[in-house]
Amino acid sequence: MRTKILSTLAVAVLAVGAAAAVPLTASAAEDCRTIPVNADSELTSDIARADFGVDGTGIKVGIISGSFNLVDTGSTWEQNIAQGLLPGEGNPCGWTTPVVRLSEPDTNVVPASLITDEGRAMAQVVHGIAPGAELFYAEGVGQGLAQAIQQLRGAGVDIIVDDLIAADETVYQVSAQTAAIEEAVASGVTYLTAAGNNTLVSLERRRTGNELVPIGNWETVAYRPAPCDPSVKVTVTAPFTGYDCMDFDATEGVRTVSSLVTVPAELAEPETVAQPTVIMQWAEPDGAAKAAFSIVATGGTADGTVIASDPTYPAAAGRISINVPPIVRDDLPANEVTVGLSIVRMTTGTPETDITPALRLVFPTDGPQWIASSDEVASNELDTVGRSIVGHNAAPSALTVAATGAGDEGQLEQFSSLGPASPVYFDVTGAPVADPRTISKPTILSVDGIEQNALTEGEEIQPGVWLFNGTSAATPSAGAVAALALQLNPALTPAELGRLIEQSTTPDRSIYPSIADRDAVGSGLVNAQALLTAVQATLPAPQPGEAPPRPTLAASGLTDGGTAVPLGLVLLTLGLAVVVTVRVRRKTGDTR
Repeated sequence: MRTKILSTLAVAVLAVGAAAAVPLTASAAEDCRTIPVNADSELTSDIARADFGVDGTGIKVGIISGSFNLVDTGSTWEQNIAQGLLPGEGNPCGWTTPVVRLSEPDTNVVPASLITDEGRAMAQVVHGIAPGAELFYAEGVGQGLAQAIQQLRGAGVDIIVDDLIAADETVYQVSAQTAAIEEAVASGVTYLTAAGNNTLVSLERRRTGNELVPIGNWETVAYRPAPCDPSVKVTVTAPFTGYDCMDFDATEGVRTVSSLVTVPAELAEPETVAQPTVIMQWAEPDGAAKAAFSIVATGGTADGTVIASDPTYPAAAGRISINVPPIVRDDLPANEVTVGLSIVRMTTGTPETDITPALRLVFPTDGPQWIASSDEVASNELDTVGRSIVGHNAAPSALTVAATGAGDEGQLEQFSSLGPASPVYFDVTGAPVADPRTISKPTILSVDGIEQNALTEGEEIQPGVWLFNGTSAATPSAGAVAALALQLNPALTPAELGRLIEQSTTPDRSIYPSIADRDAVGSGLVNAQALLTAVQATLPAPQPGEAPPRPTLAASGLTDGGTAVPLGLVLLTLGLAVVVTVRVRRKTGDTR
């Protein structure tokens, strides 16, 4: 793991006359921020800014999240500008172009849990790494992701980052959200989306064998009918004539009830909900499903009766869900509860409805661990356990971003969602896809655990400063690095830029013995210095007698002369004022 220590010596010769306010170069801007850019070290973005003279100038970055400036958090938008954490008039670092806020959710309609100003925290992340980039914001929880993408495309953005995670989006069919992403990328927008925070780990296996085993999010290639367990009693009404259950045992045995054990109260996190959701989808077109399935939960009560099931047949959407009661929270006087899940298929005796499609169970969590153990812990040729990237987060043309904590030596965050994504059988119209294939996700790994003061839900590491955790933080950190690269070569297409980002990452490993590296961390950790080196190689060679091209910074259109100076020596002349910044980096340990 790289250990980097940065020492900065700034010597200022005061001007006799007044000098025009000009943005500091990225390498000289650290002292005018109230919170350091702690993601720089892991991403080598500070080295890239200094060595290549980039800061994101000329690149427009769009951000999609829940809200931007609706909550009384630890700070306000105006304070963030004065603190050097966001651009705008009065920014002490000289970045005066404010964030363009295109939309905010209707607080009378959108649940309060989604109004957190996480979008402002994401903007702080982007601005810290690519301070010269212009920032745009659109909300996606009220109007929807597709409309937010259209707003940002209308503003002419070059890059979009989103942290929305919708576990109920279509899995086996291209969703409207995914279609909007694909259209944006086809139009020239580089798109980065969060992998999600939906990985649950078997606490039972971890206690006994110290082995991390992902559980939940179970999937099979085809429904396997078997007689239901006697505990599952379903009322049959016309047009159905009977029912059967999914056989979870892929071998010669039969097991139609899959048990899971909820987390005991003493282990539950404060935000664990009382009734988490289990979502099921199967491979039929959205709105035109012929099969009728149900999820039935049994147990959890003294007599072991049915405690939850989806309410109606048939579910033409091809997806159903239930809440699983009773699940404990830390403020509820309850112990762990064993719940049996059964997948029921209603039958008519006709081939039209009695089909055996691929299907999956999704356990949304967004971080909190609410399952302690499950019967489903191992994948086989027919069934897969642990896949948790769904919906638009698996869009083929998007860069799907997994998370590693800043300072965690590149180790994958335990909650970061895993791939690969399910194969897609139908296009956005419901027409069959000629060659359904499993989609390899995530694409890359980036840094979360970023210091900021707009979102107060994480760990407060000092008064007024919180860590921003999750793939919601990793995605804008990767997007900001992409902005640096695109500034160096604006002619790169999204496919070209994405390929360079993947090829320049630092290889990393899965923390799960049962999950391949590619399905956990993608190609590896974003490496800004390696990326910019690769991007520079794509620039046209200068003609004889020409100086090599240099990116233009926001400082009155000047180029950053620091790119050709050894040790990152930067001379920035502001009228008669001269600022000399000497950057010395000492490395210890592995210098990979």
